[in-house]
Amino acid sequence: MSFCHFRIARLVSSLPLSLTMVLGYGELLLPYMLQSGPEREIAYLRHMIDAAQDATQVVSRLREF
Repeated sequence: MSFCHFRIARLVSSLPLSLTMVLGYGELLLPYMLQSGPEREIAYLRHMIDAAQDATQVVSRLREF
């Protein structure tokens, strides 16, 4: 295994847990924010959730690599 492959494998194994935390807390917080949160913060939260979902897809593609 080359050094590059080793680094990718290490990233793919450690990143999903962090993404799960960001995505999980974001999805838990969103309903409360939609009830009474300022529009600006709701938009930031939705961007955070979208970014975590996109990163999850990138990790899935890296696993195939």
